[in-house]
Amino acid sequence: MEFSRFIEVANADPDKSSAVVIVNGALGGQDAARWSTPDAPTWQSLDRKLKDAGLTPAQVQVMWVKHARIQPAQYGDFPKHAQELKGHILASLNIARERLPNLRVAYLASRIYAGY
Repeated sequence: MEFSRFIEVANADPDKSSAVVIVNGALGGQDAARWSTPDAPTWQSLDRKLKDAGLTPAQVQVMWVKHARIQPAQYGDFPKHAQELKGHILASLNIARERLPNLRVAYLASRIYAGY
């Protein structure tokens, strides 16, 4: 949701270069574990979204990463669940570095409040 709004604001900015293309690569309902395997459907979905936008993985230079785990309490109290999430984030960033050879910046964001 946040990224959809970001796209609206960014595309409306008169200072944004027309050469910059913003693609929402998110895939709803897919937690961090789903992004931490190189052949996962999440990465195939990203490839399709880039292709649909007329882009290649080599053109991606920046990404916004917002990972979370489904029902994190199942992994134990803090910091156990945070350490488990960290492993998935590191794995997905390493995969991104391999799949997106010109990636230079990855902004990491936490999950928004989702209630109890």
